[in-house]
Amino acid sequence: DSTAHLAAVELLLDDRELARRLGGAARERVARDFSAERMAARSVEIYQRVVEQAGPMSTRLSGAGESGARRERGPVRRVLGRGVRGLSRRRETARRQREHLTLLAELAAANSAVAPEGARPRLLAIAAWRFPVYSQSFVYQELAALDAAGFDVRLAYTADGEPQALPPQCAVLASRALRLPAEPAITRRDLAHFRATRPAAVAELLALLSRESGRGERQLLTDDHLLRAFSLARIAEAWGAEVVHSYFFYEGSLAAFVVQQLLGLPRGVTCYADHLLDDYPLKLVALQLARADLVVATAEGVRRELALLAPTCAPRMLVKPNAVDGRFFPPL
Repeated sequence: DSTAHLAAVELLLDDRELARRLGGAARERVARDFSAERMAARSVEIYQRVVEQAGPMSTRLSGAGESGARRERGPVRRVLGRGVRGLSRRRETARRQREHLTLLAELAAANSAVAPEGARPRLLAIAAWRFPVYSQSFVYQELAALDAAGFDVRLAYTADGEPQALPPQCAVLASRALRLPAEPAITRRDLAHFRATRPAAVAELLALLSRESGRGERQLLTDDHLLRAFSLARIAEAWGAEVVHSYFFYEGSLAAFVVQQLLGLPRGVTCYADHLLDDYPLKLVALQLARADLVVATAEGVRRELALLAPTCAPRMLVKPNAVDGRFFPPL
């Protein structure tokens, strides 16, 4: 009702005392019901139960299955140029492969060095390929709060964003970000790793994705996003992740789904109002919901929409609005 909305705004502009009273009451409610700490506490409670029910990672993985003369010189220059560019790409890929293998080794060493009784629950999160970006501030706020509440949080990404896009209260995530390779020569090696170590799990995953998407296996394996998902699984495996969580239903959630299916990890997904079900070829919203261990809806209306898409996920749904940090909104 735009007319009523306008009238309410005009009333508050004319009556500053009423505006102060209503604003104070709203601030108290936000601090009580929608603080970052409260929102994180609800996620911690749910994930602690999920981790306890899942059991040790070793148990979960036991059954689971990388002019004349000038014209003549023109083609030569083009060939030489392509050769130089190709050599440069190969060198960059080799460098990124070394970085990836070093990361896997470091994660595996950290995993083996921490005694189970002294370890914090390990949550591997993924949202967008780029990190950080301004539009993901609410994601970073939740992950930083989860880290402060007792989880060992890591955030996977592929491309560098703008450093200033990371809110200062989320600075801890800068040292918790894990870079995924984007080069097919590397991601295919990670696929080969799982074909060798978990062939049944890979075959079942590809058959499921093929059936749900209508794409053949060969076509699926030309999808760079799907290939990157196998690299995320390598990272989860090396680190000993206990929970994987994603946001939205795009490439990040596809990658988290692959991790869940390959490694048997509990998986959560945070969902927002999204009426486009086919704007991403491997979105597969109903499948994502049906297989999730936790579905976080950011509003009651979102929960109802999701329950219609996948009724079986209703018992595993949690309504948790995005939090507001009142410290960054001083009273007027």
